[in-house]
Amino acid sequence: MASLYRRTYIDASGRRVKCGAWTAGVKIGDAVRRLPAFSDKRASAEYARRVEQLAALKAAGEAPGAELVRWLESLPTKHRDALARCGLLSGTAAAARKRLADHAADYRQALLDGGATADHARLTHNRIMAVADGCGAVHLSGVRAAAVQRYLAERRQAGLSIASSNHLLRAFKSFCAWLVRERRIGENPVRHLSKLNEATDRRHVRRTLDAEELRRLLAAAEAGPQRYGMSGRARAVLYTLAVETGLRASELRSLTAASFDFGHEPTVTVAAAYSKRRRDDVLPLRRWTADLLAAFTDGRLPTAPVFRMPDKSRIADMLRADLAAAGIPYATDSGVFDFHGFRHQFITNLAAGGVHPKDAQTLARHSTITLTMDRYTHTSRGQLAAALHALPDLATRPAASAKATGTDGRITGAPTGLNAVRKRAQSCAGKRADGARAGGGEVAFSAGKSGDFCASRRTELTWAEADLNRRHTDFQSVALPTELPALWAAGPRLGRGGARPSDSMPPA
Repeated sequence: MASLYRRTYIDASGRRVKCGAWTAGVKIGDAVRRLPAFSDKRASAEYARRVEQLAALKAAGEAPGAELVRWLESLPTKHRDALARCGLLSGTAAAARKRLADHAADYRQALLDGGATADHARLTHNRIMAVADGCGAVHLSGVRAAAVQRYLAERRQAGLSIASSNHLLRAFKSFCAWLVRERRIGENPVRHLSKLNEATDRRHVRRTLDAEELRRLLAAAEAGPQRYGMSGRARAVLYTLAVETGLRASELRSLTAASFDFGHEPTVTVAAAYSKRRRDDVLPLRRWTADLLAAFTDGRLPTAPVFRMPDKSRIADMLRADLAAAGIPYATDSGVFDFHGFRHQFITNLAAGGVHPKDAQTLARHSTITLTMDRYTHTSRGQLAAALHALPDLATRPAASAKATGTDGRITGAPTGLNAVRKRAQSCAGKRADGARAGGGEVAFSAGKSGDFCASRRTELTWAEADLNRRHTDFQSVALPTELPALWAAGPRLGRGGARPSDSMPPA
């Protein structure tokens, strides 16, 4: 339990005088440390209680919570320095004294040290500061999830797309997660915030071209004049390689003559420094593409760049000019075709060619199959309509001849059900009586589980229910294709009088 007291001292006149500020005696570890507090006793008691909390958290190896961090930020510098000398200001507590902008700068440097590109680190830092400034947060304690959510909502109302809003949130959440890992804060204040559905507000929808449009684009580029420092032939080769490999613009820009292997199995290699996955990517090439590139890079030094591409802002203008020369619109109701559309085109062509989704994911160098199939694979209405041909045709009715021969499993015209049994019994009884009167002989009549049997003196006529004697009914109605020749050549004589089927009926 902390104690509060006022120290005394001897003044110049020799009198013992109490100090104006209180002193807190707090047990930190195995010793009691005396820490200067405030002139107000209540504030000093609160200070002593908070210091006890810090000491308990330090002993348990836990980080201070958000409330305790905010209290540390409000302390005067001399009190924070005193706590630091006692070893109570860990990385989390010491971080409370830094401004949020300083933490963001540290995170930017951490990204660079981790291998991120300078452009990625700069963009992430700018997004973090945009959210921090929009929320009015100066220190870490000023970050509130509700304020972040409100700021993003106001930006969307002002015209910001959902995709851009998600980019801001993703950067800020990654920043806060890094602060937790570095033990600069105890918990992530925006961890529970979720991204919005970008599909409801797509501003930049890409489309793909058909094979004929691609051929026209390549022909127009090769026959076109020099644009933005690239000849027509160089642009045609660039577009061909982009659509045949799915390489990104930055990856194409990094290629040198040494990046290609035109051997038995030609390949192109993207160095890890320029690959989005930060590792060497070796991709196969089609033979005719390899021959095209071999002729294009012939005579160049191994370190010479293959393509002298314009900067990012000019690549789109260059492609638009070639699209216009080919008579292909840049934007349609289906979307736009920009330079990254070549990557979409590559993956879509793989899917349309029947490539296994896992192979397509590997060639696209995606971390998940969902990204490959959902984001980069496009289908046209014609392809969807053609896919419907795989469904069974329900509009076609059974042919009339099939009904006549009883292919539905029953003899045409034969009554079915209980009434059929009664009518057959009556018919057989009448035939037996007529036969007895005509010839005087006996006519056998028997009823079995397969149906009713009635016969004359010369032959026995059998009727059977289709569902009870399926095999027998199949031969009565239609024979299997493999059985028809045998039945025709050597089968028993059918029908009355031992007659074969009609001579007009051809063999199967």
